[in-house]
Amino acid sequence: MIQGILKDIQPNGPKPSLELSFDIHDSVQLPRGEKVRVRLIVDGVEWHGTMRNDATRRAYLHTRLSNSLHATSSCSDVFLDVGLAADAVLEFSLVGQDALELVRVVNPGSWLPGRAPKDRSVVTGRPGVPRQRELQQALESERTEPVRSAVFRTFPFENRAEIIALAELYWTLITSGEAAEERAFERELPAARARGYLEKPLFVRLGRWKSVRPTKRYLSNSDPAIRTATATSMTARDDASAVSALVSLNGVALRTATAILHWLRPERYPILDVRILAALGEQAPKTYEDVAFYSRVGNRVREIAAKHALDLRTVDRALWAWDKVRARR
Repeated sequence: MIQGILKDIQPNGPKPSLELSFDIHDSVQLPRGEKVRVRLIVDGVEWHGTMRNDATRRAYLHTRLSNSLHATSSCSDVFLDVGLAADAVLEFSLVGQDALELVRVVNPGSWLPGRAPKDRSVVTGRPGVPRQRELQQALESERTEPVRSAVFRTFPFENRAEIIALAELYWTLITSGEAAEERAFERELPAARARGYLEKPLFVRLGRWKSVRPTKRYLSNSDPAIRTATATSMTARDDASAVSALVSLNGVALRTATAILHWLRPERYPILDVRILAALGEQAPKTYEDVAFYSRVGNRVREIAAKHALDLRTVDRALWAWDKVRARR
């Protein structure tokens, strides 16, 4: 085992800046160099980064990390997302020659008075860890029966506050890598919408966000074909035309098309997904290529959003989280 420690290297800064470093005695087991490539596996997510291990000081990981979907994060964000603090002591297993996998938290660390991040959204844009724990405790507590019944018996169609709570809970049910990719989409999609089409790299990432398996097929589409299909879908006047343009691309079936549309035209298109159907109480269709079925289900999701003055992304997260929690019980 290799022991690591998290240090707040900017204790006077406005927010935590955690650096992962390793005991000098363990450094001999780690890749050597001033900027050598390493992989960091935390909470099931594999991050790619670089390490300095040149025998002049304790080996440490550089702050910028990225995953296989090209989402980026900082070392601070990765460890804050799993609830760790300054001076946390961790044990890693060396997987192969260049991968460190977190296997045990010896000590989760602690913050000096006034130093702890009051709101994790200040750091990553995600709901704060304290808020996440509060929501999880609410779901498990006998003192919050309305929330428990809403989550485990039926989706709270009439309760705006509970829908928002479920949408916040969503962030605790996905990995930090998945969350980072969603935040990246939120930053990058406005420019794509303004341009009027998707470039190939973003198209592939959106497709993989819904379904990884057809990645080679996504990649087989030409740049002009992707631009034409996505431009057509962005100006289509009805569901069938918007979907038809996207399913003309290799690897894109109806459900993936709806996920891409959800990001391209977030005011109009919900996602067709088995968890969404379960939360709505809908039976699975005979075929998931039925556009009429999608339109009917989509109208139900739009009605929920309109009734409570919520955007479709919030409603989608809430529906997905409801079924995810129900399935875990």
